[in-house]
Amino acid sequence: MNLTKKERKLQAGMAGGHFKSVGKKEVNRYNRMFRKDANLNMRVNSGDLMAIKEQAAQHGMPYQTYINSWLHKLATKKLKASLFSRESWAREKPGLVEQIRKGIADAKAGRVKPFSKVR
Repeated sequence: MNLTKKERKLQAGMAGGHFKSVGKKEVNRYNRMFRKDANLNMRVNSGDLMAIKEQAAQHGMPYQTYINSWLHKLATKKLKASLFSRESWAREKPGLVEQIRKGIADAKAGRVKPFSKVR
């Protein structure tokens, strides 16, 4: 069987005891952590999408996975958005931050459907 350089390196690491087995509890924890249970549908600039697809290809992954990894980093605060600050938003849109917080709290409490259309 012909293995790639990366596959040979993994095989050598496994044979050399560099990896350890994890229990079912640990596997379940990771499955819960990385479960994808929500959909996101959005329109983006075609030039931005092409740039994202090129970056994803350079990293050797599908562009959806690449976008999801960035969203995860933003959500877990491992990456900070520097385009605008919360303070600038609050100045430009008075009350918006509070409305968003209230909407999230209402959705968590079951008082409204999450992400329902506002008219």
